[in-house]
Amino acid sequence: MSSRIAPLPSPIMKGQRKRPRKCNKDNLVAIRELPCILTGVWPVEAAHLRSGCLGLGKRDTGMQEKPDDAYVVPLSPAKHREQHSMNEIEFWKAHGFEWRDIVAIAQALYQHRNDLEARHVIIQEARRWQSD
Repeated sequence: MSSRIAPLPSPIMKGQRKRPRKCNKDNLVAIRELPCILTGVWPVEAAHLRSGCLGLGKRDTGMQEKPDDAYVVPLSPAKHREQHSMNEIEFWKAHGFEWRDIVAIAQALYQHRNDLEARHVIIQEARRWQSD
C-alpha cells in the first residue's frame, strides 16, 4: 500500500486573486523628499522592496505583483534601474546592506512618514552603516 502526501497549497492558487497591495501615496511622496540611500543625491525614486523577510513580517512578492507602499526606500534613478537588473538581495549586499537591515530601514521610514526630520536621520544613519 503506498501513501502519498498531498502538496501544500500555493498561496496564490490558480483561479485565486493575488492579495491586494496596500497603497500609500503619502509615503511615496515622503520617500521622494529624501536623498538616495546609497549616493546621497537627488532626485530619487521610490524603490519597492520585493523579496520577503518573514522575521520582520514582510511577505515575498509574487511575479507581476508590486509590493506594498510601506516597503520602499529612496534610490537615484540609476541605482533603481540597477536594483531591478539583478537579484535584489545581492544588489543590497553589494552596496553594504544586509537584507534584513534594508527591510527594517523601509519600515522605519514608513513609521516616520509624517516626520521629515526623523526620515533624514534614518537615511543619514543608514548611509553611515553602509560606509562601515
